[in-house]
Amino acid sequence: MKSKEGKVLTGMATVMVALIFLINPTVKTVDLLPDFIGGLIIIRLLTYYADRAPHFYEARDAMKKLTILSALKIPAFLLMVFIRSGNVADNDIIVLFTFVFAVFEAFLLTVFIKELFAGLYYMGLRTGADAPIKPFKVIGKLKASPDFVRLISTVFVIFRAGATFLPEMLLLTTTDEIGVNTQLFNVRALYPRFITAGIVGTLILGAAVLILFFKYIKAIRSEGKLRDESDALYTGEARAELDNKAVMRRICTGTTLLSLSAIFSITLRLDGLSSIDVLPDFLIPIFIFAGVYILKDFAEGGWVLSCAAAFAACSVISEGTLSDFLARHGYASLLGGMTKEYLSVIIWGCIECTTAIFTFVCLAIFIIRFCKANTMLDGSRRVSYAKTFIYCGCGVLYSVMKLISIVINANIQTELVETSSGVSAVAMNAIPWFSTLVFAVAVLFIAASFSHSSYLKQECEMKYS
Repeated sequence: MKSKEGKVLTGMATVMVALIFLINPTVKTVDLLPDFIGGLIIIRLLTYYADRAPHFYEARDAMKKLTILSALKIPAFLLMVFIRSGNVADNDIIVLFTFVFAVFEAFLLTVFIKELFAGLYYMGLRTGADAPIKPFKVIGKLKASPDFVRLISTVFVIFRAGATFLPEMLLLTTTDEIGVNTQLFNVRALYPRFITAGIVGTLILGAAVLILFFKYIKAIRSEGKLRDESDALYTGEARAELDNKAVMRRICTGTTLLSLSAIFSITLRLDGLSSIDVLPDFLIPIFIFAGVYILKDFAEGGWVLSCAAAFAACSVISEGTLSDFLARHGYASLLGGMTKEYLSVIIWGCIECTTAIFTFVCLAIFIIRFCKANTMLDGSRRVSYAKTFIYCGCGVLYSVMKLISIVINANIQTELVETSSGVSAVAMNAIPWFSTLVFAVAVLFIAASFSHSSYLKQECEMKYS
């Protein structure tokens, strides 16, 4: 067993990792250490107290919204690249995205900080713990109060938001008139200085926040009274209710991940038939793996995890094989029919389809076992079984349709399209309407997954409420 000091250090390492992800500078919407990773860690750390005290639930809710917003930076960056076709001279869309993300992130972080410290103060009074309320040592005899930590954290959030979007504003203005002689001054020349000052300032303030939070949380965890007394507040039926909430939270998280996996069946290529898929298929098995891993304590899921891992690996290789073929030869090489080079794309497509089918079959068996153990009424179980078969069946159908589309692409046709610069030849499937059919199946798969997830949550709530 770990000593008390060892547990404190382990917990502090987790807190520090989360904070490092949250306080690093952001340039445009590029975040080298994505905030959503730190957000996920913070959400998990707050889960215990969110069920036991006011303010913590609101803090966790604000962090959930921030995590979603941070994750949206990735498609936003791709949109900026593809919409402007890499033309960095057009900065309006960049400034718009940067400003919106910076302002909303600052607002959500401010709410999070406010509710977090309010919750710590409440629990300190309720449990009799001194560390969440009283000043703590920082360096030597120097002490800081929790209110000071909250103030510095809020200042940091506001500064980072300004340092993120204010430099981009300079790119909207190119010249300015100075003096009687109408000399031109290029405001854009100040951009590197503003960016550098923003990054340096963010790092300095971020380091201060990191040190203060480290000392504050360490004082709380070293005292140990907050966690121990929080457990003592809930016994008997109250404790059982908390345990049921924890079970439902895991079920909701797992089923939500399963339903979200279907979203990546939509093929989104922003720059034509041969561009990279913005919503890659290999994320389908990754989300399935994550969902089943969370739910595996309620039913045996070993086979699903193995099949999902194989599905993800084969999907990555299949997409890589296709990308390599397009980089070397392009679809133009298929105008006369399938080539030997394209055969490897079809082979890996078949392997990917096979692993996908095994994954969805094992997933259906896993969900049926889960329903037997966590739902109450036989009639409801039959409906759950039917929705499970529809959901997994749609997954199998989509996998087969994707393989067929790969085979169809072995005989690309061209269509002459009139453009502003003349007439261009556009590569198309041998069956032009087939891509629409694949899209329709993907939409059906998404609808079935969300319907299945929603019904499963309702049935589990009847048992654990």
